Amino acid sequence: MEEFSGGGVPPPPPPSERPRPHPPALPNIWEVEDGYVAHPFLRPRRLRALPFQLELARQGIEGSLLVVLPTGLGKTVIAALVAAELLRRSDRRVLVLAPTRPLVQQHSASFADWLIPLRTARFTGTVSRPVREGSWNRCDLLFATPEIVRNDLKAGRYDLADVGLIVFDECHHAVGKYAYVPIAERYLSEGPADRRI
Repeated sequence: MEEFSGGGVPPPPPPSERPRPHPPALPNIWEVEDGYVAHPFLRPRRLRALPFQLELARQGIEGSLLVVLPTGLGKTVIAALVAAELLRRSDRRVLVLAPTRPLVQQHSASFADWLIPLRTARFTGTVSRPVREGSWNRCDLLFATPEIVRNDLKAGRYDLADVGLIVFDECHHAVGKYAYVPIAERYLSEGPADRRI
């Protein structure tokens, strides 16, 4: 290290020697009770408090987030934690998209097990248009296959202006002409400014 001699202010240290700033302190969103996550929109003692899931969910609340984890490590849990907090904070709905009807049913069942009772609906090819149109404005939490939502948006049956979060399960499908692509484009253009993906 060179010795500084002369007047004035010494030069700053090289980047490798500079102190790293601490991230800003964030309010604690979840309480942990006996190893389980406690939150007003979660059922008691349903979700184990795993620090990495809580941290990823916190990041998802602060802004849009892409979570890539191996199967079984809790991507759906992270989505449910983000959804619970965003539903608590606002009256905007949450839309969970999955590429197949069985995945839509699986996510719907998981969220129903973990979250407090909310107004929910599932939109798949087996649900008629009039039922979907009526359900859209009455629900807090919607689970759907992307083709149904894309077609309904295109037909003007509803819009995404009051959707606070869209979860794209299996998001690696979001290429080319797959239905995730026009939904995401539409959400970016008409969704609220504080939207989350």
